[in-house]
Amino acid sequence: MKMVKRVVLILSLLAVFWGSPQQTRAQLAALPIGSVIQNIGELAKQLEDGAQALIQQGNTALAQQQMLAAGILRQLVLQLSETYKGSLDATFSSLAGAEANVVNDVESVLDDVANLEGKTATDAQEIIYKMQGGVNQIINKIPFISHDPVFYGMIVHDAFSEIPKEGIDLELLGLNFTDDRLDNKHPEVFIAGESIPNSNLSVQEDRIHVKIPDDVKSRIGFGDDACTKQSTFSASLKVFFKTRRSFMFIPINRETSVTFNAFALTGPERFVMRGELNGILKKKTDEPATFSVRSGQVTYGCEENNSGSANYTLPDGAKEVNCTAGWVDISNTKTRSASCAVGGSTVTATGTVRGRDRECIVSDILSGGIFRAVVGRRTACNCPGGGHATLQLSGSYKLPRTEEIPYEGEGLNEQRFLNEVNVVLPSDDTKRVTGIYLLISRDQCTNVLDRINLDLPTDPSRVAEQSSVNGLFKATFRAETLHLQQVDQ
Repeated sequence: MKMVKRVVLILSLLAVFWGSPQQTRAQLAALPIGSVIQNIGELAKQLEDGAQALIQQGNTALAQQQMLAAGILRQLVLQLSETYKGSLDATFSSLAGAEANVVNDVESVLDDVANLEGKTATDAQEIIYKMQGGVNQIINKIPFISHDPVFYGMIVHDAFSEIPKEGIDLELLGLNFTDDRLDNKHPEVFIAGESIPNSNLSVQEDRIHVKIPDDVKSRIGFGDDACTKQSTFSASLKVFFKTRRSFMFIPINRETSVTFNAFALTGPERFVMRGELNGILKKKTDEPATFSVRSGQVTYGCEENNSGSANYTLPDGAKEVNCTAGWVDISNTKTRSASCAVGGSTVTATGTVRGRDRECIVSDILSGGIFRAVVGRRTACNCPGGGHATLQLSGSYKLPRTEEIPYEGEGLNEQRFLNEVNVVLPSDDTKRVTGIYLLISRDQCTNVLDRINLDLPTDPSRVAEQSSVNGLFKATFRAETLHLQQVDQ
């Protein structure tokens, strides 16, 4: 209620923010009565404007309290204007006796208005009752006013209000709702034109508690159930009293009546969105793989050397590469060696082999005669053929792999909203939302009002739209943001 503070600052009606209560009353008492009345009227207008803003925000309970405060101030303006219409340039301090003390009551009422700032609807209700009592005291104190019925406004204790019901549906606030000269005749209350039985009324001088019959509730759509749509309705109050007038100094007191009208405040509907997400989880893993390649057959003869090589090209992204190299399918080989190396995306094996040695036989050359003396040696050598071998390159590596795992039924954070709401659902390399399932209900009601099943395109630049099953809402997904909006009916 910043507007209240602005008015108080401009008018200096509540100098309590800077000084003592005695200073406040002194400043207020020094103002012309006409200025005090005008400024209180402006304060009432600010309260009404603030109440309209609260209605648009969906805070109907606090809005009706603020409207009621404005109604109390307007009645104060009316009573003061009528009483002091011939003395608007005078000050309260210039008045004598009890009238001068009215300034104390006015200051107390204005202080109550300032205390409304930042209060909940429940806390504000107690302040409203105090304001009502303060203005009633002023009305009963100031002179020259016929104490006719006064009406400030109505409080609705429905399912949408933060104010506890306490067994009643409506509360009408004012003054002089009964006249003892008419044996405190009961006022008549009408809801949407329907007369309410006296048995459903609890009448006091300054307030009337009303219990709306069930059939009337059903007809007007009274919000006694959080699952029903909040609706507005009219209420009228007819109060009976005796006039206090005279003609030629002869009192003329006859029964008369006055009718006051009010309307239940209705703000935008409040909803709750619950949902589930379906999508794909992208899980990155390292998949092991092996490889094995061979060179062509390498051939060689006895005591001959030869070499071979083998190559393997790794796939993109291969890592943690290991390799081994060796000769296989070996025949008639004396020695062999092999090695491997990794260079970039290529694994290379190289190796050499050598053929077997020749096989030689040594024989002696003998002389003739009895003594057979050895006179020399002769060598015969043979070379086994068919020496061959194959170079084999083997190894292992790991290849990064993305595995897509579907998921469903992931809970979406509950969202409360008036007529629209935005929820950011970002996607990244590890997760992508493919579908959204929404359930919409009225606030404080568990019954499902409507539902939407929205499938999302794989292309993130595209827009997805879907109307709800009952046509009450529309969902749009654009740029990773879900927008849910109530559709005008």
